[in-house]
Amino acid sequence: MTFRIEDRGNGVKWVQIDSPRIKDMAQWCRETGCGKQVNFKQISFRNEAELTMFLMKWQYDSNMR
Repeated sequence: MTFRIEDRGNGVKWVQIDSPRIKDMAQWCRETGCGKQVNFKQISFRNEAELTMFLMKWQYDSNMR
């Protein structure tokens, strides 16, 4: 699983994700209100705190598999 972070300005970050688990990630974002899926392989975040929470969850989770 790889994550590529892109700064869209004004604190907005987009993460391009190369993972078959994108549906699980999008579901988690809807449940937590942390991030929003913007297209098939990208999720946007309003600020660094949301991005950090997402990365802590999914980078840790991918390392445990």
